[in-house]
Amino acid sequence: VITAGLTFQLIPPLRKKFIGWHRSVGQALLGFTFLVGIPTFVSLTANFRFSGAVQYIEFTIPPLLLFFGIKGWREIRAKDVQAHRSSMIMFSSCFFYFGALRVFMIALPAFHTLAGS
Repeated sequence: VITAGLTFQLIPPLRKKFIGWHRSVGQALLGFTFLVGIPTFVSLTANFRFSGAVQYIEFTIPPLLLFFGIKGWREIRAKDVQAHRSSMIMFSSCFFYFGALRVFMIALPAFHTLAGS
């Protein structure tokens, strides 16, 4: 749900044509992230035993989501659109990074096995 909403937020023609939807979806995404997304990230990270180093890196994602989410919200309230875009791109990157890292960690043993054979 969050990924689909973030994808909608990042497409400029949709953002410009449907600015009301952009605002509503953005507010819902921030609320959903703070109430559900961040606790879920913490739980997934704490219970996922792949690598200690990766786990420590993943623990930086929830505070970054909070930081960039609040920063982006404050910037748009101050009518600083360019700074808002920058912050929200970083906010989105945290979600996409978490998912991409998980896919990579799941696929890594298969690649390692193929390379060794």
